Amino acid sequence: MNSTGFTVFRPTTLDRCPAEEHHENMILRFRTLPFFAIATAAVCPLATMGALLVPVSETHHSHVQGFVELYDPAQLPDDIVIIASDSFSGSFRGSASASDWDRYASVSAESSGGRKVTSNRIELELWNSVSYTQQGHFLELQSQSLNEYRLTFELTQPSTVHLTGFLDSNGPGPISTDAEIQLAGWQLSLARDGDSLTFGTTVQLDAGRYTFAATSSALLPNGECCSEDEEGYAQLQVAAVFDAGSTQLPEPAPKAIGPAVMLVALLNWRRRIPTRR
Repeated sequence: MNSTGFTVFRPTTLDRCPAEEHHENMILRFRTLPFFAIATAAVCPLATMGALLVPVSETHHSHVQGFVELYDPAQLPDDIVIIASDSFSGSFRGSASASDWDRYASVSAESSGGRKVTSNRIELELWNSVSYTQQGHFLELQSQSLNEYRLTFELTQPSTVHLTGFLDSNGPGPISTDAEIQLAGWQLSLARDGDSLTFGTTVQLDAGRYTFAATSSALLPNGECCSEDEEGYAQLQVAAVFDAGSTQLPEPAPKAIGPAVMLVALLNWRRRIPTRR
């Protein structure tokens, strides 16, 4: 068994002269070359250099708040007297409502989302919504839902970043919405236009430290409103895939096989020459 792990059978040296044995050893060495190449390919697969995304810091801020106030109509416009009110504040969802005789109003807000970070991928989804319903006049409403995500990371290899996803917002009446994504100078936003946008793009990044940030918000401004029941929302979904490409071990050049074949043929030819005794 040679160094490659393959067993090579040799005839006994009792029937051969030293010169023949030397030639035979040379031939056997060259005969094992193809086996060595095959064994190397079997134990050394293609070397793949994947991008390595190493998180440094990560923050996610989600917040909802809002209030409802009903005024005493007998005191307007000289004075403002609140006769009924309610408010809420929290991380993910809340609602408030107030009523007085034939007047009624309520607001609500919701914030949600999720993310997944691996060594070469970031997946993020943010959702925010606000809604209101009212009946009567002399009231004031406010509702807000906010999502903010920020990831600082080290990229250990130059990479191509494939960004895909969509932004969606709908802000009827007084509701305003906003969704935005940022990475290394690239930015995409959708604000207050009640539209949706599907995107797919690539960004080239050198090795170094970067920040991936995204925000999503829906807001019912503080003020007198409203004539109809409404709901507004902002949604963001994105996947960022980091690809550093791959490298492959060089294949043996065809010209390197020719001399070996010629040398084996030459040694076989020399074996046919009678050896002097």
